[in-house]
Amino acid sequence: MRLLIFFLVLINSANGQKVGEPLPPWAPGTLDIHQIQTGRGNAVFLVFPDATTMLIDAGSVPDRPGPELGPERPSASRTPAEWIARYIQQFSPRTPATLDYAVITHYHDDHMAAVPALGGLIPIAKLIDRGDTPVPLPSPLTEQYRKIRQSFGGKVESLRPGHDDQIVDGQGDGTPAGFPARLEPVARRGTALGK
Repeated sequence: MRLLIFFLVLINSANGQKVGEPLPPWAPGTLDIHQIQTGRGNAVFLVFPDATTMLIDAGSVPDRPGPELGPERPSASRTPAEWIARYIQQFSPRTPATLDYAVITHYHDDHMAAVPALGGLIPIAKLIDRGDTPVPLPSPLTEQYRKIRQSFGGKVESLRPGHDDQIVDGQGDGTPAGFPARLEPVARRGTALGK
């Protein structure tokens, strides 16, 4: 039995993605998760089974020492926002590319500093973030983000933990996505926050 399972896994893995090959385009009914590495912060691009698009974080750390700073990827020829936008344009199910949601997990530059420039490159319909409760620590970066939030052209919402009506389908008609989609803030050791 173990030999049969091993054989089936081996056959299935032979049909999967190979290193160096182009990624296949998104297909309806498929959840695509793309981790975008710029070397300057985090960015995750999601295409849901119904074509709803979401970006979780868009970091852009300036040159300074720190654990979140790595080699610029793919190169230093563009800003992190430009690399993230190019990636989304390549893999978006829509032409031109748009984002239904941009979710900012917290107010650190390696998670949100590319949002202003990215919003000028790809339209973002709704920005979801942690809001101001509890009040974030004062910093120039937090103040810059608050100004961005106030001047944002789309909808801005604070995260509503556990609600499955905050993420709706990408058709813009306000109907829930074809599957439950919730955002849950989690503290250290897996404790849910905000409920």
